[in-house]
Amino acid sequence: MPQRLFLQNIIACIWDFDKTLIPGYMQTPIFEHYEVDPKKFWKEVNALPQYYQKNDPNLIVPDTVYLNHIVTYTRERIFKGLNNALLRKFGAKLEFYKGTNKIPDIDVNAKIPDEDRRVPFQNMIYVADGPSDIPVFSIINQFGGRTFAVYRPGSKEEFSQVNTLQKQGRVQSFGEANYTAGSQTAMWLKNAISEIADQIVTNRERAMGDKIGKPPKHLD
Repeated sequence: MPQRLFLQNIIACIWDFDKTLIPGYMQTPIFEHYEVDPKKFWKEVNALPQYYQKNDPNLIVPDTVYLNHIVTYTRERIFKGLNNALLRKFGAKLEFYKGTNKIPDIDVNAKIPDEDRRVPFQNMIYVADGPSDIPVFSIINQFGGRTFAVYRPGSKEEFSQVNTLQKQGRVQSFGEANYTAGSQTAMWLKNAISEIADQIVTNRERAMGDKIGKPPKHLD
């Protein structure tokens, strides 16, 4: 069976956020402003799924339960006055290491044929930092994309974590969360983009050849 060719020419570089584009967590400015112990907050968050699932196992999504807890803190006036304006102010304090859907009617869970997707998996590069990203790493790897893990410069613990991810085949490579020109991470990303671009050209040339076919020749 011939290999399917995807002719889309858009390349997507996709980043996780916490500890990938910033050194810490995006909620840190909120905790600092309200003098809330983040360890206490996250301990409560980690206990919530088990608490809610006693009544209904489908009631809670563990990955987003922290958002509900932020709402609870706001209602209880622990995060007194928290609103969008404050969130924008806090967001401006984040220290960085340096898409919107084109068709709003398409839901994130909608099933779209591979050939109709704006960006096929093989044109994607996913950059993240840890075990919570393994499901995405797996999908991108499975369908021919590129995966890269980053760690905070100088952190032995984070280095060990991403090194293990590569040893387990979870990511194709890893490097420091340093995206400046000339860094190993920046060079890896640029090289991956170049390789994907070359593959797009090759696929289009193959598709054109298959469409036109071989020219007729004189019989001997």
